Amino acid sequence: MKIILLIILISLSSYSKVDINLVFPDEKVPQGSMINVELQIINDDGNFDSTQLENKSFGDSLYFHKAEKNLATVIIFDEPKGEIVGNIERGDIVNFKLVNFHFQKTDAGNEMIFEDFQISNDKYLIYSLIFIIAGFLLSYVYFLLKKKNKIKNEKKRQQINLKEKIFSAKKYEDIVEIWKTKNIYFSEFPVIQDQFQKFELILFKYMFKPQINEVEKIEVLESFKKFQRNIESYLNGI
Repeated sequence: MKIILLIILISLSSYSKVDINLVFPDEKVPQGSMINVELQIINDDGNFDSTQLENKSFGDSLYFHKAEKNLATVIIFDEPKGEIVGNIERGDIVNFKLVNFHFQKTDAGNEMIFEDFQISNDKYLIYSLIFIIAGFLLSYVYFLLKKKNKIKNEKKRQQINLKEKIFSAKKYEDIVEIWKTKNIYFSEFPVIQDQFQKFELILFKYMFKPQINEVEKIEVLESFKKFQRNIESYLNGI
């Protein structure tokens, strides 16, 4: 038991407590502003290094921007409630007392203003990040939908154009041109393939002859008209 108490006493003695007065100029301190203060170290054995206060926050209201032996530049986030206590290197405790301190709250509400920069609190930053991500996602979804609609509209226009070519074909030469690009028609209208192949039986009777007379052309045209009638119901929705 004595050994345990001795260890505890040694552990406690390894940490020190430093009392520091922060002496402010005799003027009001606006919330969030940088201000130079005098450091008065009360109970120090001469080994306390003021520079270890730099870039550290203490409590919810005090931040050290710079610190030298007897001077420091601090920022007051909010009005302190009594003395400010914090830990530094090795767990040493520092107790700050604000002297000649006159706090002036700004109109920033829940935000803190540092000189010309406005620094939002964490909640505002999180909300901003959520809105940015949501805006990006909505923009991306809009882009995908717009691209999809564009492809759909282009496909619709192509189908209308192909349908018009089928039903406007009145001459033998027009029918031959359709036959040459039949795979495009089959790709857009798979349902017409069977009927077109039936028409091809008539077309092939004369198509590869050195010459084709008017009677043979009429037979091909009549067969193509039959093909048009047979597929009309399939393409009514286009």
